[in-house]
Amino acid sequence: MFDVSNKEKPMLLAVQRTPAEFNHNSWLSDDSRYLFTTDERWNAPLASFDVSNLADIRLLDTYYPSEHPTQEVHNVRVLNNYLVNPSYGGQLTLVDAHRPDNLIEIAHIRLGNSLVWDASPYLPSGNIIATARNEGLFILKPVYERAAYLEGRVTDADSGQPLPRVKVVVQGTAYTDTTRPDGTFKTGAGTPGTYTVVLGKVGYQSLTLTDVVLKRGETTWIEVALKRF
Repeated sequence: MFDVSNKEKPMLLAVQRTPAEFNHNSWLSDDSRYLFTTDERWNAPLASFDVSNLADIRLLDTYYPSEHPTQEVHNVRVLNNYLVNPSYGGQLTLVDAHRPDNLIEIAHIRLGNSLVWDASPYLPSGNIIATARNEGLFILKPVYERAAYLEGRVTDADSGQPLPRVKVVVQGTAYTDTTRPDGTFKTGAGTPGTYTVVLGKVGYQSLTLTDVVLKRGETTWIEVALKRF
């Protein structure tokens, strides 16, 4: 990040490594509080950072395309807190970034097999123009809808202490998360509905929650405790 107020003497303000350390492009959120980055390396994620304080830049979340996660996002564009992601493997995805610490894919289309080089969502019509290296030009009509979020906290059933490194899986989706040191997790689904959620950790009995209702634009919060074997 540079201050370019003085065009003859740009001033370096901060340096931040991206997950795969090969930053290809970056784009600010509409309020400039968050930065979304892509790394042009195989199996590299799109990342979101809190850049509201350049002295304390924080990684918030990472995202991989659901259909071909190893085929990385090539460019990210931001429109009204949604991310438009032309990607390798012929992919174009839309991600809900209203909660930049919980990025959820809401739409996906295959435009072929070659790299979807770039995409622009900024036409007055709202259409997206996308280019694929081998397949050509595409004009798409997007539907931007909020995701359904699932967040919560996992503790040890005996001690009541937060339980880190618990895997949380929303079955029927590509979404999983692992609890942080404070036992919290953040995940969800691109489509609202009723889901089964499975939580597991080595040394503990896995727990399956059925009939977990996830609503569009809302956060469902759960608190669970895992028992040791």
